[in-house]
Amino acid sequence: MNIYTARNIPDAKGRRIAIGDVNGCLYAFAALLKKQLKISKDDQVFILGDLIDKGENSALVLDLIIDLKVSGHQIFPIKGNHERKFLTAYSCGFEFFESYLEEYNSLDLLEGELDQYLHLISGFEYYVELEDFFLSHVGLNENSINPFTDLRGMFPKVQFNLNVQQ
Repeated sequence: MNIYTARNIPDAKGRRIAIGDVNGCLYAFAALLKKQLKISKDDQVFILGDLIDKGENSALVLDLIIDLKVSGHQIFPIKGNHERKFLTAYSCGFEFFESYLEEYNSLDLLEGELDQYLHLISGFEYYVELEDFFLSHVGLNENSINPFTDLRGMFPKVQFNLNVQQ
């Protein structure tokens, strides 16, 4: 597992901003970034997981992340339990994946660039290590030999409760 570390995140010329749990709420997220925070390319924005699901615009949230990165903004998305579930559901076959997306109000991801979204989310790290602290969406199992690679410790409650019709 590769992580964003202080060694591969340049020093911040601007602010370091952490945002959690966007949950597919594009308009609130975009307003926060552009109107309230007025982010610049000097700012480093760490998005602490759960970018997708629940809200109506998961695909557009991911599109915004891609656009910001392409335009030179320093955006560091971190994998949360919803991104982990998304990738796991995809690996369980399309029928299960589609049921998952419907259950979590994220069918819009099928209307967008699904391959691009899968690639993007697969590249999200589970945590960021900065000079003096860690940023993560998940908890770490302090009893683990290596809490930074213990995915079961990070996601102890990730489970599926879907009723798939046969």
